[in-house]
Amino acid sequence: SPHVISDPAFPNRVAPLLRRHGLAAGQLALEITEDALLRNLPTAATVARRLRELGVVMSLDDFGAGYTSLAHLRQIPLDTIKIDRGFAGDVDVNPDTEKFLRALLALGRDLELRVVVEGVERQTQVDVLRRIGGTLAQGYLFGRPVPPSDVELDRVDGR
Repeated sequence: SPHVISDPAFPNRVAPLLRRHGLAAGQLALEITEDALLRNLPTAATVARRLRELGVVMSLDDFGAGYTSLAHLRQIPLDTIKIDRGFAGDVDVNPDTEKFLRALLALGRDLELRVVVEGVERQTQVDVLRRIGGTLAQGYLFGRPVPPSDVELDRVDGR
């Protein structure tokens, strides 16, 4: 929920869950949206810092679709930004989109963030992303959403 990033008690609820389920640092990733950050930026920054201290991977979803400024990126400890699908939809046919996406990828690299491009549906988009330095993408080309009951997990512990 977007509300949890503004809840100062949320990290206190996450810590015991990580221990109870035996999750190591980096095995839990939380995605937050730009609009969730803007509801209460100072509290969101504090909560995100505490979650990161627990080892939780923090990702900003739909980057570029909302009103996050670059100043916000400096205040929130992030591991990943996920570029909104609107910036990839025509990257394979529009040179202006390609230039813009190339700049976003460079920004992410320079800030030492993983950058995931959302909304990839065609191989031609992947080809352009590879050419301009994109290494992570998600979208219908790779798979459609499925209910949790349909997800098969390979577990090391056999459970």
